Amino acid sequence: ARKTICFSKSLLMHDTVIGLFINRYEFGVNV
Repeated sequence: ARKTICFSKSLLMHDTVIGLFINRYEFGVNV
């Protein structure tokens, strides 16, 4: 169970980082 929680947490952080990167990239392109 602990392994699953750790995996899902890292996956969530991965999605967050990608989301921030995409938002920053689009923002930079728009500006």
